[in-house]
Amino acid sequence: MELKGGGPPGRDQATLPQGEMAAVWREACKVYREVRREGSGDHPAWKAARSKIMELQPELTEKEAGVEASRAVHYCSTWHAQWLWNGVGGWEWPVKRP
Repeated sequence: MELKGGGPPGRDQATLPQGEMAAVWREACKVYREVRREGSGDHPAWKAARSKIMELQPELTEKEAGVEASRAVHYCSTWHAQWLWNGVGGWEWPVKRP
């Protein structure tokens, strides 16, 4: 059996969860996007998303919340990339001068 997205058999990590966790993912992605729009990198934004998940789902461990944050951002970047990345950036690759 082939694993989709590196997750457990039969579960594609880019699949939106059902019920309450879908709303939690939505809030985590909003926080992730906001932090990225402020100019921070992926890791601080991921930590903010994880914190939001821990706030909304206090029964989760830090590790479990981190996994959910990663899955949420993966889902959002796969299915809602334009929304997620709109307004993020402005950084340019350094230009090598002769």
